Amino acid sequence: MGKRANGEGTICERKSTGTWEAKITIGGKRRTFYGRTQAAVKEKLDKARAELRNNSFIEPSDMRVGEWLIKWVDTYTVHIKDSTRNEYRRIIDKYIIPRLGDSFMQKLCQDDIQRFVNDLFKSGRINKKEASSGLSARSVEFAHTILCSALSQAESLGHIAKNPAHKKLPNRSGGIQLPKTIKKEVEILKGDDLNAFEVAVQNHEHKALYLTLLWSGLRRGEALALKWSDISNNTIKVNKQLQRERVKNGKLQIVPFTKNNKARTIPADYELLRILQEHKSVQSQKQLMAGALWEKNNLIFCNALGGMLDPGAVSQCFKRFLKKYNLPDIKLHALRHTAATEMLQSGDSPKDVQNTLGHHSAGYTMDTYTHITEEALRDSAARREAHRQNRRMIG
Repeated sequence: MGKRANGEGTICERKSTGTWEAKITIGGKRRTFYGRTQAAVKEKLDKARAELRNNSFIEPSDMRVGEWLIKWVDTYTVHIKDSTRNEYRRIIDKYIIPRLGDSFMQKLCQDDIQRFVNDLFKSGRINKKEASSGLSARSVEFAHTILCSALSQAESLGHIAKNPAHKKLPNRSGGIQLPKTIKKEVEILKGDDLNAFEVAVQNHEHKALYLTLLWSGLRRGEALALKWSDISNNTIKVNKQLQRERVKNGKLQIVPFTKNNKARTIPADYELLRILQEHKSVQSQKQLMAGALWEKNNLIFCNALGGMLDPGAVSQCFKRFLKKYNLPDIKLHALRHTAATEMLQSGDSPKDVQNTLGHHSAGYTMDTYTHITEEALRDSAARREAHRQNRRMIG
């Protein structure tokens, strides 16, 4: 039998694995594509033939992991936010390529991925001066998720037979074992500390901002992106966020997305609206003093010239404020957790709190604020017991 012609292909079933493979002759060499069904490999074979005709075929068997990751993040993640893509690039460049970048895609196996995960957890941290040498379980999981997504795309295109990075599922054999994430209890202000905070903040330059975070549960970036036009009919429209590009010397920008891409409209109580109205009067005076130097961004929370506030600087200012008044050393995000706690304690349903905070589900809300749901269950048990006693007395 003579040599097969360039572009000639065959399809057959791999009975030992239950998958299918397509072979095609390219440059005198036989190349193989894999898939779960006959139709899937036929589609890949047809695509390879078309690319051969257009001189655009990429040799999959010679592709290295690093080469594919760069192509994947630049080509197949265009649907996600720029800030998220930049974070993907950072993780790829900092953690994945140094460890797996030179490996050939076709030869990558589950053992390679497991060693990669173990290494990150044991000694993945680049800056070891002030922290343990290993990455946190959550950071390791994030890096693994990026790698797994990229390899899933490679599998769908026929570059590899099977994605070796799928994590182990409960009660299933095989898969990558990820380090266990230890859930931390959320930070909140409560009792006397919460009351002291509300008193101390009255004379602070960021009074309106901090109280907005505390009483509405907005995220920092969402609050810093608010414009005066977002407030109407005693509600606040939340559909954007301010963030700094996660690249060197990245600029501040307002993007038309919130976390989870869930725009929402939340109620504002009268005390918060009064605080914001006072803040607007003070801001108007600053605008008059600045004159032509004022940036007409219509931002509710801005710097002395109407420009965007730096999120990092706001958080550092918050830390100094807490220290000055001997308040608990918490993160600015703890004001959001405090708001959620106050909502649940006041009787709001988990579904209402979910919608106000912009969580993806009420289940996530309940899981995050377990300390409140446990208190609610105890209170519920006490109410049921009191109801029984009252019923028996009446009967």
